[in-house]
Amino acid sequence: MTGSCRRHELAFMWREAGGYTARGMRILVTSARLPHALGLIRSLGEAGHEVYASDTFHSSPGLHSSHVRGRILTASPKFATRTFVGQVADAVKAYGID
Repeated sequence: MTGSCRRHELAFMWREAGGYTARGMRILVTSARLPHALGLIRSLGEAGHEVYASDTFHSSPGLHSSHVRGRILTASPKFATRTFVGQVADAVKAYGID
């Protein structure tokens, strides 16, 4: 699923659930090094969501945003895909990502 389709799916789920809850959603943003990820992290955090970010590199800008509640370092999705998928699945379970 592309990022754009996933955003539309999340927006639909949000509307169907009646909008924001008191705590917002727990959201994991991957590839936190990308410029658009930092903007997304900021927007979600300002909207009241708990934002978790992941990337392969510790120096990724998105991992250091004040809006990030948790930081997850992962294996490379390109070179260690199975490990990456397992790490994301573990993070979703550990942090209760919606």
